[in-house]
Amino acid sequence: MVIYTGFVKKIAEKSGKTEEEIIKLLEKKKEELGNLVSEHTALTLVAEELGVELIPKKSEKLTKQGEKPPELIYNPFIDAPVETKKLMEFLNNIYKVAQEFIKQNFPNLDKMENRITTIAIMKLIIKTLKEWK
Repeated sequence: MVIYTGFVKKIAEKSGKTEEEIIKLLEKKKEELGNLVSEHTALTLVAEELGVELIPKKSEKLTKQGEKPPELIYNPFIDAPVETKKLMEFLNNIYKVAQEFIKQNFPNLDKMENRITTIAIMKLIIKTLKEWK
């Protein structure tokens, strides 16, 4: 079962291959690597081998000064576009929950430890939410 159907479609369109061919390449890549990589990693490797850029380079992601950010961002986890404002609100709320958890449970962390712990907790929250999907 392929989770990242949006990425498969994008790779197929940009490489000139069919979605079925991309899925076969994905499965082959996972087998080559002993099924030790995630589907996303395998897709990224397949895309790279085919010369397809899945994620724009950092300089392409940034908007020019004075430009508004895009109103919609593609979310591969739900295979649909999401409003940028709602996504940022969602991530800010996760950040606040992680910060509050750290304040209550780890009050003696220095600034760097606090940041690292916040990121780890945010990743855990997002992973849990994806599993509940």
